[in-house]
Amino acid sequence: MKYLAIILLLMIIPSTSAAIIQGKIYDLELNRVDNVVVEVDTIPTQRVISKYGEYFFNVPHGNYTITASALLNDQVYLVNENISVISDGDFSLDLFLFPELESIKEFPEIKDNSNLIVYSIAGIIFLGLLFISHRMYKKKRISSENDEEVNKIYNLIKSHKRVTQKEIRNASPLSESKISLIISELENEGKIRKIKRGRANIIILNKNK
Repeated sequence: MKYLAIILLLMIIPSTSAAIIQGKIYDLELNRVDNVVVEVDTIPTQRVISKYGEYFFNVPHGNYTITASALLNDQVYLVNENISVISDGDFSLDLFLFPELESIKEFPEIKDNSNLIVYSIAGIIFLGLLFISHRMYKKKRISSENDEEVNKIYNLIKSHKRVTQKEIRNASPLSESKISLIISELENEGKIRKIKRGRANIIILNKNK
């Protein structure tokens, strides 16, 4: 009877499930950023100061928002990411910090999208980022006659180091679908990195190439 009671007690006690959310913190030049305040809206809220450009949280199953902020060269850099934890294990979510004032200047339409902006009491604007997904593209072969067009787009990105896809379209006579195909090819080759920023795509030159 004693063993039966223990078994029944174990069946009654609910099991707890937890997972680890971890990742690295970068600026737009893909450099690690130190001394970043990172927090996740668990109950209670967890908050850490990243010393080596890395962070991790132990959380139960649920939907969470991870925010990070840093002061670099007298400029506030921010990020706001959402993640759903539906099972145990490790979840990797890298964070990319964006400058507050520069992002407003370059993307004024974000100010009109209340779903992407949260105004804090102190006046700090937390910019919502769509998570960076590593998507696998089916490799599409670009014929030799298009090599010159690919080089022109790549040289345009190299001259700016960071440019929006809209600016590339304005500077090139190519169609939007052709430019998207070339950007996908350059990203698959590891020459550039594409970051989804609100309604815009930011194209960044890969420093390793």
